Amino acid sequence: MSRPGHRTRSCSLLAALGLALAWPLTGHAECGLATPDYAAERIVDVSGNVSRMRVHVSGGKTREETDLGQGVRVTIRDPEQGRTVVFDPATAQGTALPGPHGGRLPSRHQDEATPEGGRTRTLQVERAGRWLDLSRTICRMDGIMVRQSFVSLDPAGHEVSGTVMQTQIQVAPQLPSLFELPPGLRLSSP
Repeated sequence: MSRPGHRTRSCSLLAALGLALAWPLTGHAECGLATPDYAAERIVDVSGNVSRMRVHVSGGKTREETDLGQGVRVTIRDPEQGRTVVFDPATAQGTALPGPHGGRLPSRHQDEATPEGGRTRTLQVERAGRWLDLSRTICRMDGIMVRQSFVSLDPAGHEVSGTVMQTQIQVAPQLPSLFELPPGLRLSSP
């Protein structure tokens, strides 16, 4: 069962660390390839807390629609504007999440070809003189992520692990209006 807000807290923590991770921040540039516009079903499992969402990706923008059982939470990420907004369309209330703070940790990646013509990318960060595996992402030939495993920290600083899977991928142009904030949306800061 998913815990509302859990994913957002994790995303904020990662953003504060300044790490360019796939599932919380970019949603689609995990394999370093140009990615076509697409929509998909995304399943995120962080230490047994599972969230299912519909995701729309266009250029650098991502929209996630998460069914919470009692409503929908929408997250729009626009890296060009440095903006991530999480909101409830039913109440027209939301939160503008802060961008990354501080310097970026040194990072590197290693790429391997898959038998299907895609790519597996392992992202590592350097911390205290050691290289730590942060994520391992499998992408299709067209650059769209299919599966990712990752390690992160929860708000209390404990290590958590998770996976992201995308299914029902439909490559097609996405409506620009999907990535616009609705009129009358009231935003607060975390």
